[in-house]
Amino acid sequence: MKALLLLTAALALPTLAQATENYVAGSTSDPYLHESQYLADDGRNFSALIQLLDTGAGADASAMPEAYQWQLAETYLSFGMAAKAAPIFESLAATTSDHLRLAKARLRLAEFYYDRGYLDQAAATLKQIKANLPYALLTKWQDLSARVELDQGHYSDAVQTLTHPDMPRDQSPYTRYNYGIALINSGHVPQGRDIIDSIGRMRVLTLDDLALRDKANLTLGWNFLHAQQGGSAKAVHTPGVKMLDD
Repeated sequence: MKALLLLTAALALPTLAQATENYVAGSTSDPYLHESQYLADDGRNFSALIQLLDTGAGADASAMPEAYQWQLAETYLSFGMAAKAAPIFESLAATTSDHLRLAKARLRLAEFYYDRGYLDQAAATLKQIKANLPYALLTKWQDLSARVELDQGHYSDAVQTLTHPDMPRDQSPYTRYNYGIALINSGHVPQGRDIIDSIGRMRVLTLDDLALRDKANLTLGWNFLHAQQGGSAKAVHTPGVKMLDD
């Protein structure tokens, strides 16, 4: 029996040695990479980042496997370190074949900049990715680009973004609201008012819809008052709070 155990152990040694020899830090087979992903999925981004940095052992991220680069960049961004994530995404742009994942990541980077008020960085990122953007992401790109341009005060640019013939025509009420605002502020007041008014009269299905409808009516009323057209402001539609069972 003892001899059999020794023989079994001896036969297992080459397999263990081979596994050790083939181990590549940061590859898809690296258990530490899987542990880091688990931590990130659990919202523990700092712990996930520390695990990744330990796995990389100070190496240049671009010299590590692609799986490691993706996870490191996405974890940096989740932890709020966009300045660390951006160069890794740039490096991946030159090597990866997963263009959809890259586009999603860079849109997320642009949205990170926008949410924190870094409008120039958001605009630059959106401009950079426009040419090779997959069709499935055009609507998101259009909406975010228009919001950036509105916040920058580039109202005519926002109008062009929201009416570009290459963009999808199926726009959300929120995007149409932004279109109305862009039209009003770029001098196309009647057209903008018509769009805002249509949103102020829309049938609502959710509380978010209700909030947008109220916002549209307040915006339209304020615009009439600002233009010293108080009589028109009084006539603005002010529907009740009923929703699905109207």
